[in-house]
Amino acid sequence: MDQQQGSEQPHSVQFGHTMLARDRLVRQMGRELAMEVRDGRLPDEKILVLSGVLTAETSPDFQDTVRQNEAGTLLLDMTNVRYIDSTGLGTIIGAYVSFERRLHRLLLAGLNDRIWDLFRMCRVADVFTRYATVADAEKVLMQVADTSLQSPA
Repeated sequence: MDQQQGSEQPHSVQFGHTMLARDRLVRQMGRELAMEVRDGRLPDEKILVLSGVLTAETSPDFQDTVRQNEAGTLLLDMTNVRYIDSTGLGTIIGAYVSFERRLHRLLLAGLNDRIWDLFRMCRVADVFTRYATVADAEKVLMQVADTSLQSPA
């Protein structure tokens, strides 16, 4: 597999120009998780766009990214997540608990039905707020923000 310099994913480990065999196999199997943090429409909102798989191999980087987030609301855009294993689900649950303790919100958007079935099978679907799209989630967040601004202090 040819590697272009500067195109390495965060999960790749290189020594010189030689990628470790395990990491090459992980990349070939499509077991990567790309993450991008974007600003949301509200001042205290961030969107974490995920693409790939959330597994035991990719969960540590996901955890680090979530821990670094200081926003009051973190919206996980999971539109391009193809697969989650039990470790990935546990990582999302842990992030949710951490956010709740700090009185922050962790919302999910774009989950496909197969991944949502994992949440249901593990009986945690009722814990999370799920939206079909990021736009749907932001629309609700905007409505809540408008309502709270209109409420008397």
